Amino acid sequence: MTRLGRIAIPTVAVATALIVAIAFAAASDDNAGAPGSTVEPGTPTSTTVAPSTTLETTTTSTTSTTRPFVPRPTGTVIPYETGIYIKGATFDAYAFGDDSSDVLAGVAAALGDADRDTGWRKDDTCEGSSTRRVVWDDLELVFTKGANGLLPDSLTFQQWHISGTTALVKSAVTPEGIGIGSTVADLKHAYPDAKVTRARASDEAGIYLTRPEGGPFIQGFTKDTSDKSLITSMWAGLACQRILG
Repeated sequence: MTRLGRIAIPTVAVATALIVAIAFAAASDDNAGAPGSTVEPGTPTSTTVAPSTTLETTTTSTTSTTRPFVPRPTGTVIPYETGIYIKGATFDAYAFGDDSSDVLAGVAAALGDADRDTGWRKDDTCEGSSTRRVVWDDLELVFTKGANGLLPDSLTFQQWHISGTTALVKSAVTPEGIGIGSTVADLKHAYPDAKVTRARASDEAGIYLTRPEGGPFIQGFTKDTSDKSLITSMWAGLACQRILG
């Protein structure tokens, strides 16, 4: 009995060793061609390594190629949908419909004398019986007489318009961080509802609205409609037409 027991033990060990060797060989064949892979004898091969590596690579690539939106700092003039803010000795807001003399005095106190003032005169592109355009660099404020259902003799602030490349214009940035020279992509980040379309069939210029579905909005022109295109002008207020022809 003892002798038979001694013979049986080695037999089982040999069988076990053969099974391990076969499993090891199979695992080695399955992982052939995988550089740098090591499999211990008898250890099952993991099937999640490759998908995990692919996911990490994709995530890293996406992160490295996405440019975050960085709002531009505001300056003395901060245009918004229904008026302008002026940062001078005090911080003042002038809304469309405010008295023209109050607005002019406040803006002049911060920016100095205007570069151009048309005085009150008839303007067929604007509502009301008379229009006055006052300009600092390429910032234009428009005042009208009796526009938008106001009293016939009321003289009120009704529109702002910005274009050009002067220092004042470059620093005239909306509270959301958008100004002349911002890209269409920046515009869409700051105003998620913004739409940019072709302004005219005859050229590549685009026109945008920050809120096309209704409500107060800012609009203007871009060089074209691509995300990399630059904003070339902006305005708010509906008293005067800016898109002609």
